Amino acid sequence: MCIMSMCAAATGNGSASSKLDLCELTSRSLVETASALRQSTNVPALSAAVVLRGEVVAKGTVGVRAEGGGPALDSDAWHIGSITKPLTATLTARFVERDLLRFSSTLEQLGPDLLSSNDRSYATVTVRDLLSHHSGVGTDMEDQWMRMFRDDVRTLPEQRRSFAKLALNRTPLSAPGAKLVYANGNYIVMGALLERL
Repeated sequence: MCIMSMCAAATGNGSASSKLDLCELTSRSLVETASALRQSTNVPALSAAVVLRGEVVAKGTVGVRAEGGGPALDSDAWHIGSITKPLTATLTARFVERDLLRFSSTLEQLGPDLLSSNDRSYATVTVRDLLSHHSGVGTDMEDQWMRMFRDDVRTLPEQRRSFAKLALNRTPLSAPGAKLVYANGNYIVMGALLERL
């Protein structure tokens, strides 16, 4: 399943009637827009919503719950998983567009204090390596990290920085750029780096 969220802001003079007109216009076309997107992406179902000042003012769902199954409904619960990676990658690309970093920027350039003073294995890892899971960061500490940080009272940026230091002070599973190893840690490290910019 795929979820598309649409956020609308009122335009015009800000009167209640202009906000209402925007919501009515959006709700009329919401199902058609969701249906066209669903067909073009070949996903079984898609749900869309218009949110105005934190309130859902229109929603629509198209498609089926499963192949050959009943129709997907607005009231269905949707699993939203692994959205942090695409959001982090998009934010990274925006930073690249603004010349705040490059895909070729290295950990040595962006976060030298996160690297081990004894083992510089991660120094040449690039932003591209992190985003493509070619950094050498392993999956071996992800469960440990989840347990360790679950009750952590520090801010999320502090927790990400702490995870990055731990991950980058372990022996890499492979040389930078050499091997694909899918690991959430790549994106936690990338998030910690972005928070510095």
